[in-house]
Amino acid sequence: MPGLPRASAHRLETFNDWKFGLFVHFGPWAQTGHAKIWDMVRLPAAERGDWTHLNRTFNPTKFDPSVWARAARQAGMRYAYFTTKHHDGFCNWATRTTAFSVAGADCPVSRWRDPDLVGQVASAMRAEGLAYGHYYSHIDWSQPDGRRFSFGHPDYDPAAVHSDPAAWRRWVAFETAQVEELLTRYGKVDLMWWDIAWPIVVSDPSDMPNSIRRPYADPVVADAMTRLIARVRTLAPELIMNERGVQPYADYVSPEQSVPAIPPPGPWEAAITVTGPGRREVGGFWWQGANASYKSTAKLIRALCEVASRGGNLLLGVGPNPDGELPPEELHRLAEIGTWMGINGEAIYGTHAGGVEAPWGMATRKERYLYLLVFDRPAAGEPLRVPGRNAAREAVLLGTGKPLAIGGSADGGLTLTWPDAPRHPVADVVRLRLA
Repeated sequence: MPGLPRASAHRLETFNDWKFGLFVHFGPWAQTGHAKIWDMVRLPAAERGDWTHLNRTFNPTKFDPSVWARAARQAGMRYAYFTTKHHDGFCNWATRTTAFSVAGADCPVSRWRDPDLVGQVASAMRAEGLAYGHYYSHIDWSQPDGRRFSFGHPDYDPAAVHSDPAAWRRWVAFETAQVEELLTRYGKVDLMWWDIAWPIVVSDPSDMPNSIRRPYADPVVADAMTRLIARVRTLAPELIMNERGVQPYADYVSPEQSVPAIPPPGPWEAAITVTGPGRREVGGFWWQGANASYKSTAKLIRALCEVASRGGNLLLGVGPNPDGELPPEELHRLAEIGTWMGINGEAIYGTHAGGVEAPWGMATRKERYLYLLVFDRPAAGEPLRVPGRNAAREAVLLGTGKPLAIGGSADGGLTLTWPDAPRHPVADVVRLRLA
């Protein structure tokens, strides 16, 4: 089925204009305080405990996605994703495909008036004016077939695609049924964030992270994925989706826990967490427990600016604690980012790569304006040198209306005189109106 449609150019432009989104990872795994769900299969059994029974104690009594949605809107976010099913296989909606879900009799959530967490989150995000999307993992450690086709699990056996074709067909039907439920029960779903991939074979294990972004080499697996995506496009023609395990049918790419120095071609989105200084230094998308570390507001605002200056979106990951509340540190970071966005949001939304990186910061561009995102600010009356040949007619400090005197520089760029004005604790933005 070559030539499957993708989201329209208009939809992708809209997605790129949003610039800032919320990524919520939540489910029974939050009870462990482990930031990385891979600990389920990689830690020794004595350290990880019996994760298969976490659903029996999952009862987030303070679950209120309207609080998450309001915090996201106030932070300046325009869209949000929620974990429908992660690698553990637990489903946050009342699926007909498995009892390992919020509707399963052994999960306390099943006794709630409305146990469908996905439905509640989707409604709450839309009520705050945010576009909504599903996170969904292609792998599943809870199902016998799923374990065989889920790399990273001890039972992973990619050869079973051919040695046990009946099991492979069952697995494809299982995922297809789940995806059909997710795309038919919740109104118009705007986005899909796929994770990992169906069986792939690599000669070098270290290449596995890159392989989830490539087309499947196995024709049987490739045909099954093509048929699944054809079904997805039938149910949701305007759905915008990332690239993990669905190449070559994706709309954008999704680097994780870093801002690429060289931006990918086309639309892209960097998924970065509020917690942890970095991917291999405590970083993770789930709740990290009472002793979690958090990135500073300054670091998060800089990440947002760096991503926008290179033409991408920032997807900021948070992890509610076991009772369903966002930790106060995460809410505080969102509120502080929102204060900055309230002043400087026009330099982020609807912009493109600015083509300027300098010791003081970076820039975005929109129509006839160049926005200078200035972190290392000169003293009042001192020069700010802007590289490149950008003839400017006006320079104004956002939030104050203070003009900056414009002059030339020896290298052909601009020199702006920094005004005497209040400074934001993190960064200020200068709007240049170009000639």
